[in-house]
Amino acid sequence: MFHDTSEYVRKVLSQMVEITADKENLRNVNDLPENHTFFWFQNKVNHYINLVASHVVIDKHNTVKDEDYKWEMAPHPIESLRNRKEDNISIKRKMQKKLVSI
Repeated sequence: MFHDTSEYVRKVLSQMVEITADKENLRNVNDLPENHTFFWFQNKVNHYINLVASHVVIDKHNTVKDEDYKWEMAPHPIESLRNRKEDNISIKRKMQKKLVSI
């Protein structure tokens, strides 16, 4: 049966946004040690975040449209991702305070 799953998807997004792979396991990026290979990899591959293709596209769209590309039914479930004027480039790449979700 087809039905609206938007609240389920929003819940999953809010719970999984900071989850990353740790070899065969999944872990919260904030629970990884500072010297974890995840952070080394992010620094090597995405060191110049302003050159990462996905962020370049978002930045260009923001410049032209003065907001991001998202269509929202409700505010984003993660508070730090609600600002539609700039791309959040640190989420899941760096250790940060635990995110607040609705």
